[in-house]
Amino acid sequence: MRTTVRAFGSTVNLTRLCSLLLKPVCHWRPVLGVAFGALVMVPPLAVAQTRPNHTSSGFLAARAFAGGGLDRVLASRGLVGNNLVAHAPMIVPPSGTEVDETEQRSKQGGQTISQTRAWTEDLDNNALHVELTSFPSKQSQVAFWVLPNHSAGCLIFGRTMYDTNGRPLQSEFWRNDRQLKITGAADFPADLYPEALPAIALTRVVDVSHRGASGKIDQQVSPYGFVDQQITVGDSNQMQVPAGRFAAIRIDSQPNASSILPTWPRFTLGAVSPFLPQTTYYFQADPPHRLLRKEQAGAPFIGGPEGVTELVRYYVAGTIGDNWPTVKHDIRRSSG
Repeated sequence: MRTTVRAFGSTVNLTRLCSLLLKPVCHWRPVLGVAFGALVMVPPLAVAQTRPNHTSSGFLAARAFAGGGLDRVLASRGLVGNNLVAHAPMIVPPSGTEVDETEQRSKQGGQTISQTRAWTEDLDNNALHVELTSFPSKQSQVAFWVLPNHSAGCLIFGRTMYDTNGRPLQSEFWRNDRQLKITGAADFPADLYPEALPAIALTRVVDVSHRGASGKIDQQVSPYGFVDQQITVGDSNQMQVPAGRFAAIRIDSQPNASSILPTWPRFTLGAVSPFLPQTTYYFQADPPHRLLRKEQAGAPFIGGPEGVTELVRYYVAGTIGDNWPTVKHDIRRSSG
């Protein structure tokens, strides 16, 4: 009997795929490409269909509140809209809020990929996490997550990339709502996250003070399904980054193969799992658990270089350390 998987319009023989598992690692890129294609493109039976066995009453209440009031607040902060030049003065951290500045560089060559300012502030009994990213090619990106204070998961996510004149190039908006479930889709868990995940989400699901602690984050990756990210706390050690030397905790994140391909045989999943992309984070061991370093393997089925993100500096908004040019200043400078 032959088992086939259809992805990206092509049919892959499972017997042939198993034979590929025995080849050298350099041949894994097409295999993983097929696996991710099955994750994103195939009907819902091939993606995380198990019903979650937990609910959070606190999160459900927060999700209900996210329907109206938060939209108005986000709009007043300039996070929802199509004109970055007009909204830039509103997208600033409140005075007294810590701002973390990170830089992402390519592992090969060391060139700068992006620079990001990030902060987390209170927002109507929730946490608003904002990331402002600039690229060497002068485009800008604004991303935000609304996170409930007393439970895991995400309420609202938005991300927009702008050109050098502040015009939107592409935009995403996601809301955690029961109506995400369309016909044939998975039973999404209440504490769901969008596909884009902020680093602070990891510290919300595991106790970083306990080595070996584990948890999971459910990310919606298609209209039909979600993937479990397995989160594990590792060793602690001293780490030097541009912002200084810190006691650091390592946290690893890796997709659960069974949530990507639940219909595949267990022996096949066991062979695939070690080669699924793993992201390694290092957080400051002591509160506020700043992100110190992130090592992300380039995913062959998504594209992009392998990058390393490090904390360059941190400061409190409204103090002398707050001298990063504003988004509006960057736009005007790059457009002449």
